[in-house]
Amino acid sequence: GKKVKSLADIYGISARHTDRTVQKFLDSVDNSTNPLLSYELLPRILESKVKLANDWNKCSGGFGIMYGHLASIDGWLCTTQKPYDVTNPSNYRSGHYQRFGLNVQAMCNPNLRIIYCSIAGPGKMNDARAYWKMIGLHKWLDELDDQYFCSSDNAYTLSNKVLIPFSGASRHEGYNLVYNYYLSQLQIRIEMAFGQLTTKWCIFRSDLNCSTKKLPNHQGRSQITQLCHQR
Repeated sequence: GKKVKSLADIYGISARHTDRTVQKFLDSVDNSTNPLLSYELLPRILESKVKLANDWNKCSGGFGIMYGHLASIDGWLCTTQKPYDVTNPSNYRSGHYQRFGLNVQAMCNPNLRIIYCSIAGPGKMNDARAYWKMIGLHKWLDELDDQYFCSSDNAYTLSNKVLIPFSGASRHEGYNLVYNYYLSQLQIRIEMAFGQLTTKWCIFRSDLNCSTKKLPNHQGRSQITQLCHQR
């Protein structure tokens, strides 16, 4: 989780050679056909979903009323330096955080482990728009049985498979207040997962030197490249 210069100092090699080694490693992982690096995080078999729902139920104080919850969804801005290889760098600047970055959408399990992650768009894109770009996630949600669902915040659209809290004046009403409380016990786990990620990999607390050519291959790279060049 350290920068190239720090790695060069640690291993006693030049910064240029260190950068070349890191890029070679990333290319190898990105283009690998090794089945050990090709795995699906989202639980698809029934047994996995039942276990996941039981584990989430233990995190909730709702006495089982939130049973069936499988994941918390939220967006995270991976901050970067101003990109130099796109026609409109302002697409990467988040108006909320006033920083350049990438909109990363992720889901976690109750143990704070990421079970889904997608670079959904440039930093200017809000979570609601980014969410609708994740075709694979929507397919997974559509295939869920009726008793299963996920949670998110008000930036997302309410549906049978994604529950969001009440907002505005209605959030102070009795039952709505109780619902928001128990939903927040689940939704806070993704915020904790992001905190754990940036604590473990401290490099994420600084602005990455981002090149769109090094973004994920295949659908990930083509989608975000198109998004960044649309404007």
